[in-house]
Amino acid sequence: MNHNQIETKSILIKLSNKTPVKIQENEWPIIAHGNYKDYDNQFRFQANRATDLYVKVRQHIDGRAIIYGRFHYSTNFQNERDNSQYAGYVIDAGDDIIETIQRVGRNLIERLVDPCLVRDVINQCIEDLPAERL
Repeated sequence: MNHNQIETKSILIKLSNKTPVKIQENEWPIIAHGNYKDYDNQFRFQANRATDLYVKVRQHIDGRAIIYGRFHYSTNFQNERDNSQYAGYVIDAGDDIIETIQRVGRNLIERLVDPCLVRDVINQCIEDLPAERL
C-alpha cells in the first residue's frame, strides 16, 4: 500500500424496514450521538449482564443524513437470551433531523421493555447536534 493513500473504512448500518446501507465512514462523519452503557460488575469484561444503547447522526457533505440506533443486551445467565434491536433511516438534505431522531427512538421503544433509557439517549443525541446559527 502506498503511504500516500488513506485507507477508508466501510461500515454497514441497519435500517428500519429496509435493507442495510454500506457507507465509507470518512464520507459520513458523526455530527451527533447519544448513548447509554451499563454492566453488573466493577469492570465490563467481568460483567454477567451488559446493556448498550446508542443513537447516531451521520451527515454527508451533500446534506443527506443517516439517523440510526441500536440496543444490545448481553447475558451470561442460563435461560436468558441476548437481545439486539436496530432502527434507522436515510433522509434527504433539508429533511427534519430531530423528527427522524425521535422516530428512531419510537422504533426502539416499541421493541424494548424500558422506554426511559431510549428517551434519555434520544435527548442526548438531539442536544449534541451542531448549533443553529441565528
